[in-house]
Amino acid sequence: MNDDPKRLDELAARLRESALTDAEQAELDALLLRQPEARRRFVEHMVLENDLREDAGGLLSPDDRAVASGKIIAFRPAFLIPLGIAAALVLGFWLFWQSQGARREMESEFVQQRAATTEMQKSVAVVRRTSEVDADGEPRAFRVGQVLYPGALEVKTGLVQLDLYSGVSLVVEGPAALEIVSPDLVRMHSGKVRANVPPPARGFRLLAGEFDLVDLGTEFGVSLGKDGAGELHVIKGEVQVKTKAAPAQQGELLTTGKAVALNRDGSHPSIVADVEKFAGAATLRERSEKRFAAWKKMIGALANDPDTVALYDFQMGPDNRLPNLAAHGPQDTEAVVVGCTTGQGRWTEKTSLDFRNPSQRVRVKIPGDFEQLTLATWVKADSVAQFAQSFIQSESGQPRTLFWFLRHRKPAQGMVPNFADTVTDASARGDRHSYQSSNVALPSDRAGAWMHFAVTVNNTTREVVHYANGREIDRQPITNPRPLGIGLADIGNWPSRDWAAGTKWEVRNIVGNMDEFLVSQRAFSSDEIHDIFRAGRP
Repeated sequence: MNDDPKRLDELAARLRESALTDAEQAELDALLLRQPEARRRFVEHMVLENDLREDAGGLLSPDDRAVASGKIIAFRPAFLIPLGIAAALVLGFWLFWQSQGARREMESEFVQQRAATTEMQKSVAVVRRTSEVDADGEPRAFRVGQVLYPGALEVKTGLVQLDLYSGVSLVVEGPAALEIVSPDLVRMHSGKVRANVPPPARGFRLLAGEFDLVDLGTEFGVSLGKDGAGELHVIKGEVQVKTKAAPAQQGELLTTGKAVALNRDGSHPSIVADVEKFAGAATLRERSEKRFAAWKKMIGALANDPDTVALYDFQMGPDNRLPNLAAHGPQDTEAVVVGCTTGQGRWTEKTSLDFRNPSQRVRVKIPGDFEQLTLATWVKADSVAQFAQSFIQSESGQPRTLFWFLRHRKPAQGMVPNFADTVTDASARGDRHSYQSSNVALPSDRAGAWMHFAVTVNNTTREVVHYANGREIDRQPITNPRPLGIGLADIGNWPSRDWAAGTKWEVRNIVGNMDEFLVSQRAFSSDEIHDIFRAGRP
């Protein structure tokens, strides 16, 4: 097929003369479909023809006009049919390619969704609840809602409640090591497990040391040492005890209130049952309630601290307002929630704000100049794909402004925090000081988990310190101390400016949930930041 531009010119001329044969029409159609440059050149032919003929008069009525390349084309009657066809062809081809692009986009999205669905179909369990699975601020190995796949599982500390797809609920107490083989089969290497097996999941098997334990309903607990010896306690229902050495044998049936030792030689003598040895779902609920009570005590202390300027617990009141809980804070500093909906907080008893698109934000106005500042918040970022996510940023044009946000260092590594303040003079020139951490605060694999972030700015000691989950991650010197100001600002977003349109900086809202925000006019110590984290962690 001839893609020479001259051939397109010949076909366009034949079309204007209403002399196209069926074969030539098919050739023109194929050429326009195949070549974007041919489509552009074809439209130019039509526009040029119109420009030449307008001087000759004989324009058609407005109803017979067509629009192409931003111009109104009016044709003489003699050319109405062929040029109308041409215009229709151009429009048709344009719509076709638009639909093709949309189709390709939909196909790509479908392929991605199918891949995600296929991957999800391999999963076997989901994390329902956790308690104290992080040790002194170390990143958690588990998060609520996390999907699990067949393979090894290690719980170093605390409790993790897993819901297997078979319906079985396991409460694993660390330190523990096990392997999820399937929704109906788990191999235990060490630790403690309490299993609740509802009727649809009867027949669930737990391999522990030399034993194959088959649950016939409803609840049992197993402990196993690293040496392979352990215990089985039947809390309710029946459990069949088989040995690996004789899997075909029926084994011994234990009922409610019975317990046996699980010896390495395959023997299993009776022992005194003790249900209290195994933490269950009720234990997790009790621990959560205690942590929530500890947080309420801490938040009360912060609210009454004379240095607390603003404290928002993200429990939204009437008219989308967030009251400033700071007892000594400035007047008229309640926040206004714009677009955000209420989401689940760090506990079932608490709410958070759900940020999902660039229009959502919390609008505040915090007056005053400060020689010291502490900013702290809890955030559950559901994605780290976005280039930047803002904790707070002042409206520009004010004498003093600041911003504190996360941005990519390298997408594969995660996000680093950045704090900056700007002083603007009478000529509207801004002098900005920026303090970006060189260490990651939000690793890529921590998306979807609640994390505590804080920054302290101290003009007295001339230092900016960044924190993540109660730990200091970076400390930077202040070379030119000056008062800090917030003024009118957005929490969870930024007051967008035209200069960022079309750049990676344009969208920098939180993608996830925010639960609590603190502004103090005192630079907290590392111990104080750690205490806030420990009291507030779910």
